[in-house]
Amino acid sequence: MVPSRLDAVTGPITTGRTQGEDCLHLTVTVPLKALTDGRKRPVMVFLHGGAYVSGGGDLDVYSPVGLAERDLVVINVTYRLGLFGYIPIPEIAPANLGLYNQIAALRWIQDNIADLGGDSNNVTLFGESAGADSIFCLMIAEGTQNLLHRAILQRALLESD
Repeated sequence: MVPSRLDAVTGPITTGRTQGEDCLHLTVTVPLKALTDGRKRPVMVFLHGGAYVSGGGDLDVYSPVGLAERDLVVINVTYRLGLFGYIPIPEIAPANLGLYNQIAALRWIQDNIADLGGDSNNVTLFGESAGADSIFCLMIAEGTQNLLHRAILQRALLESD
């Protein structure tokens, strides 16, 4: 994993996995009764921060348990970071593969979340820092209009030239 600039202050924060291209992981947390009672619950999808170079949706600090205890379906997304996620290589790989990972996660959610007690028509994205910035990009990206319904942006970068 690429070291974070915050490591000097907080110590290294790692997920126990080596960073690489195989890094699209979803952690789905549901209330136990969601698998049996037939109700559709609101879905909260978390995108982590980390300046697009560090972090992961499976860090303990981002535990979804508290939200699931409030009768929500919660999904933490881990996506490509650093060079694997955001460097353009003309004619080989497009830029923003990390954003494409996030779109793939949202498509999976639309196709599968009903089987886990979630409402595919009630999906809220929330994220902090680079995660919030990603959500802003997802809100305006072509082909994502029906993948999310609400957004919570915390400490978004939102820089423009």
